[in-house]
Amino acid sequence: MSPRSSKRHATFCGWSPSTPVPTGKYKDLDCDTVIVALGTHAAHALLKIDTPISRLRGQVLDFRGAKLVPTFHPAYLLRSPDRKRDVWEDMKRVRDLLRAE
Repeated sequence: MSPRSSKRHATFCGWSPSTPVPTGKYKDLDCDTVIVALGTHAAHALLKIDTPISRLRGQVLDFRGAKLVPTFHPAYLLRSPDRKRDVWEDMKRVRDLLRAE
């Protein structure tokens, strides 16, 4: 991976509540792109909704032409290890989406 592409990836995926969601060059994503939103803040910032992550996870949603899979944040899993199975199912869904393309 070139330094330029890794910087672009870090810009898009390294979201935090104090950082605005990237727009501009990310307006239209390839239809074969799969984005995993880790946690409530990431899902809410991307989707512009306030539905709880527990209701969003388990679905494949549309985000600017890409597939978005919301799931729990890793820090939440440290506090609630019983939810690891849910994230595992979400990751298998991501794997299947990537294989289908």
